[in-house]
Amino acid sequence: MNNNKTLIVLGIAAAIMVILAIAVDRGVNRPPAASQGATTYLIQGLDPSAIGRIDVSGQGNKTTLRKEGKGFVVVEKDDYPAKTSVINELITAAVDVQVESKPYSSDPQNHADLEVAADKAGTIVKFARADGNEITGLIVGKSRDRGGNFVRTTDSNDVYITPSVPWIRTAPMDYIEQQLIQTQRNDVEKVSISGPDFKYVLAQDANQNIKLIADIPAGKEFDSSSASSVTGAISSLRFEDVKKAGDNGMKFDYSCEYKMRNNIIYTLNIGKDNDNYWASATAKYIGEVPTTITQDEPQEQLKEKEAKLLARDNAGKFAAEHKGWLFKISQWQAENLTKKLDSLLKDITPPDANTPAEANEPDNEKEGV
Repeated sequence: MNNNKTLIVLGIAAAIMVILAIAVDRGVNRPPAASQGATTYLIQGLDPSAIGRIDVSGQGNKTTLRKEGKGFVVVEKDDYPAKTSVINELITAAVDVQVESKPYSSDPQNHADLEVAADKAGTIVKFARADGNEITGLIVGKSRDRGGNFVRTTDSNDVYITPSVPWIRTAPMDYIEQQLIQTQRNDVEKVSISGPDFKYVLAQDANQNIKLIADIPAGKEFDSSSASSVTGAISSLRFEDVKKAGDNGMKFDYSCEYKMRNNIIYTLNIGKDNDNYWASATAKYIGEVPTTITQDEPQEQLKEKEAKLLARDNAGKFAAEHKGWLFKISQWQAENLTKKLDSLLKDITPPDANTPAEANEPDNEKEGV
C-alpha cells in the first residue's frame, strides 16, 4: 500500500511538471499563429516561470498578484493565496492574443484616442520579474467600428487590431477561491449552534430526518420545517471577502460546529462588524487513525482505512489553510448559521375540543396479554 501511494504521488508530480513544461513552451516557443490572413501573436517569448508579479487594472478595479513560493498571492487582500488555475487563465489569455501583422498606428500621439494610453485604457495587464522590472504587458483599448479592438504591448508604441479580446478578470476577489466549504447535505451528522442566550443541537440521520436536542420551553415543540436550512448551511458555503484576523475588537458571539459522518468537525465562529458578518473557520478529525495497512487486507477494509486517512489529511489541510483569516459571508448564510432556538420552535397545538377522545384500552390489551 505504501508503495502504491508513493507511485500515485510520483505520478501526480510528473503530471504537474508536464503541465508546467507545456505552459513554458507555449509562452517561449509558440508556433506561428494559424490564420486565414497575415496575423501573429502580440506577445511573444514570455516565459511564465520568470513572472514574479502581475498587475491588472480596468473596470474601476486594481489587482496586484505577487509570486510567493510555488504560487501567487493577492496583495490587496492581505496576501491571501490566489487560485492557481485563474492565474494560468490570465497568462494564457494575454499570450494568446492574435493581431494583424501590420501595426494600425505607431504614433504615441494616437494612444489616447485609441484608448491604449497608460492612463486611458480599458484593461492593462503587466508582467514583471520578482525585482519589479517589467517584462511586457497587454493594453486593451476601445473597440473598432468594423469589429475588433485596438491593443498594444506595454513596451511598444505600435498599436494593432485584434479580432477578439479575451475576458480578463480585474477585481482582487476574482483571483481567490471563494468556496469555503463544500459538502453534501446528508454528509452532516450533527450541528451544534450556540449564541449569547441560546444553544441547541440538531441531529440528522442518513435520510435527513432531523431531531432537535435542546431545552424546549413549556408550550413549544420542534418545528422541523426550517431546520434543514441550518443543517445544510455549509453544503455550499462561500465568502464575499477575506482579511487577516487581528485585534479589531470584533466579538464572535456565535459558534457553529458541524460534525460530518466521516468524523471531520468544521467550526465557524461568527461575529458582526457594522452590517457585515465575518467568520473564522477551522476543522479537525476526531475519528480513528489507522496505524497499519497491509497488502493482504480485504479490499473493503483497505478502502475504509484510506477514507479515514484522507479525512484526517483533509481536516488538517483545511485548518492550516484557513488559520489566521476572517471570511465575510452573506447575510442570508449568516442567518442560517446563527439561527436562534426560537426560530425552530412553534406553539403546541391544543387538541380540538370537538374531537372525541379515544376509548381507553383494557389493561390486559395494554400489557399484551
